[in-house]
Amino acid sequence: MIHAIRWKDADFAMPPKASLTPQQVQHFEQWVKLGAPDPRIEVAATPAKKAKTHDLAADQNWWAFRPVVEATAPEVKQPTWVRQRIDAFMLKELETKELTPSPKGHPRSLLLRTYIDLTGLRPS
Repeated sequence: MIHAIRWKDADFAMPPKASLTPQQVQHFEQWVKLGAPDPRIEVAATPAKKAKTHDLAADQNWWAFRPVVEATAPEVKQPTWVRQRIDAFMLKELETKELTPSPKGHPRSLLLRTYIDLTGLRPS
């Protein structure tokens, strides 16, 4: 476009009847350098970026910065079902929903599940 409005090529000149003034060409060059924005569309002002501020006291309360504390296992109605501490947490959640744990799987079905998990195939 800039090449055409400069009238350097007679076959490719814009506007076709008369050339633009050097000042008009300069305005077009500046407009193109700005990215040729549509003058009919109002450009929204870019919001100023605010510097992030941190409250050090509040940041220290973040869970990752607290010291590790061992949680006490909850009391459950079926303590014989609990083999490890995590089982007590799972059983407590089941009890609050009035559910019971599934019975222990048959060794053959457990072996089948393990085989499928490891290979993705049923044993042949």
